[in-house]
Amino acid sequence: MVLGLATLALVAHAARAAASDTWTRTVRPGGETWTYRFVVTEADTSDAHAVGAEAAVRSRAALPKNPPIPPLVIPANAGIHAAGTPPPHLDTRFRGYDGVECSRSATAERFEAKPSSAAVWRQPDGPVPSSNLTGGAGAAVDIEAQRAYLNSEPAGSGTDVSVPSSGQRVYFHLDYRVAGTAEPVALSRRAVIDGETFCSFTGSPAAGDYFTWCADAWVATPGLHTLRWDLDFDDAVPETDETNNTAATTWTSGPIDAVDIEAQRAYLNTQPGAAGMDVAAPAVAQLVYFHLDFRVAGPGDPVAVSRRAVLDGETVCSFTGSPTPGDYFTWCLDPWGATAGAHTLQWDLDFDDDVVEANEANNSTSTHWSAGAPDVEAQRAYLHTQAGSAGMDVAAPAVGERVYFHLDFRVSGTAGPVEVSRRALIDDQTFCSFTASPAAGEYFTWCLDPWEATVGMHTLRWDLDFDDAVPEADEANNSAATSWTTSPEICAGDCDGNGGVAVNELVTMVNVALGDASPAACPAGDADGDGEIAISDIIVAVGTALTGCV
Repeated sequence: MVLGLATLALVAHAARAAASDTWTRTVRPGGETWTYRFVVTEADTSDAHAVGAEAAVRSRAALPKNPPIPPLVIPANAGIHAAGTPPPHLDTRFRGYDGVECSRSATAERFEAKPSSAAVWRQPDGPVPSSNLTGGAGAAVDIEAQRAYLNSEPAGSGTDVSVPSSGQRVYFHLDYRVAGTAEPVALSRRAVIDGETFCSFTGSPAAGDYFTWCADAWVATPGLHTLRWDLDFDDAVPETDETNNTAATTWTSGPIDAVDIEAQRAYLNTQPGAAGMDVAAPAVAQLVYFHLDFRVAGPGDPVAVSRRAVLDGETVCSFTGSPTPGDYFTWCLDPWGATAGAHTLQWDLDFDDDVVEANEANNSTSTHWSAGAPDVEAQRAYLHTQAGSAGMDVAAPAVGERVYFHLDFRVSGTAGPVEVSRRALIDDQTFCSFTASPAAGEYFTWCLDPWEATVGMHTLRWDLDFDDAVPEADEANNSAATSWTTSPEICAGDCDGNGGVAVNELVTMVNVALGDASPAACPAGDADGDGEIAISDIIVAVGTALTGCV
């Protein structure tokens, strides 16, 4: 467990025993409980002083009898320590004491640590989330009541309760802050329920963030209630702001036998009746069904419960059923095809307020997700001797050669089919155009009809989603192209290009073959295109001389 969040302020409590003083502190970051216990023998008690419920611990160094409380700074990189092993910074700080013991358990409790410039071992009101010592002599004090709330257990050790059921026992809590002083401030505090004081006491915190509570539980009764906490209600502390000393919360508890309808979880599933898989964030075009888990509590009779599913502020389905008390799930009958963007699904129960409930605040629940946009990517345009997968690729077809236009492409970001238009253009003229609906995957496509090569430079370009019907993550990768040049047909051995092969041209080819002339003397003599004129090329040229150029 890493102790930190910048500088972590720990808190201790002084408890006297016959032979020793013991300071303990329980901290609960990350869902674990760590308890530190510092044991000081009777001979060392001059190193500590206790005033009421407060205590400060200082080292055994020779200090005046009542020195200022020295800070104990806990660094953010305090480290990870096994159960029963004191963190090294504490072991070093309190090396002079008889023992430093650590223990932990899996008990979770609300705990907040805030950055602070210094921390001391101090306990005015019980476990305190953090201490932030600011100000000094002459600094103006401010006492701020931040949040009044209910918890199922004292000392914030249970769960917060927004609306208690009639007969439920809860404890009144308050989060508050003291600022502008490094010295303790005598602070009065009281909890008032429906105008009547429920508990009242005084403590002396220094600057820091705290929470406090009434030691006794309150049992909820039916009706509207208001809990108000007042700090410094006797105006004993001069403050910079006298208007922030009160915090309140209000709720209505239903009758003891009242019905309660609780919307618990909104979610998506691939099948109706939760017969498929839950989906946290569906892909674009994926079909999903809106579901809800809910609970009905009450005396046992059927309750007519209206329910509706609302997607992005628009009602998708709405209906009514009459369940008896129990746990249920429900769903919309029709699927929804996911679209790109951020979405919110909210379920509302008893949205027409027909049912009088013990708690009217728990009838809705929602879930949020974002679906990415699909992407259609044109990867490679090419020529092929046959349609489909048969045949061979052709980089530059000969004059009159018949080839088929092909495209490799990819569709991503969607679980369902996407209607993709596609077209092939040869020299900016549409040659074929069609539409199909692929899902995510790798594909190739082609034009059904062949194209016969002509002399000249040519460009084949494929365009996908050319009508911009699909909103895409990337609109810049929808085209792919290839270019080539088809040369005129050459008559083998026609060195001068006059359309025939004469004896002098055959002699020139022989001289090139013997090395007595350059191949440039008869480019047409290189029948196989290997850059040389060999006996095989001369034989072809002889045949051309006998039959003529075709």
